[in-house]
Amino acid sequence: MTSRELKELRILSILETRSLNRFEAEVFGDHCLHSTISALHKRKGCLFDKQWESVPNRFGEETRVKRYTLTYIPEPLQLKLNEYKKEKGAQPSKVKAPYSKF
Repeated sequence: MTSRELKELRILSILETRSLNRFEAEVFGDHCLHSTISALHKRKGCLFDKQWESVPNRFGEETRVKRYTLTYIPEPLQLKLNEYKKEKGAQPSKVKAPYSKF
């Protein structure tokens, strides 16, 4: 598995339980969350809700960022994610993301 695939699976496993913005994703090793979200959508078929929010930056000023919430994971990717989580000692997901456009 490539480092990009591992990063995508790591971010997906986090997005299964919470939403993220770009600053929160830094803690999990993703320094360009919008690109990861775009790749997961375009290449893997995942769907996300996106909402603008204002957060303080490192200078104490407000900056606008998008908050991403996972709404759908295609079944083949869900199976791959479950394998990844099992390898990491986490419980596999029992359900897909809560929303499907189909």
